[in-house]
Amino acid sequence: MNGSLLSSLPSIAIAVLVLIAMFVLWDKDRSPWLILAIAAEIASLCLHALLMIVPDAIGTMKIVFLLWPLAGLLFAGGLLGYAIERHKRT
Repeated sequence: MNGSLLSSLPSIAIAVLVLIAMFVLWDKDRSPWLILAIAAEIASLCLHALLMIVPDAIGTMKIVFLLWPLAGLLFAGGLLGYAIERHKRT
């Protein structure tokens, strides 16, 4: 197994676990903030997979380095929005 693939497995596992947690929350409370967080985490996971499958894409597709942090920012914003929404309900 490739060393970079092996080192990427924990972060992929974390992203998948976070996605599962988001879907569990969404199943209970269908908040649009959770949809935003789920979509952003899926986008981030896809970008990570792209870099694992095509590592040379780093040099040719610099947009990936703009989209990846943007996906993380959208995930965090969605999660924060959900937390504020839940806090206001209690």
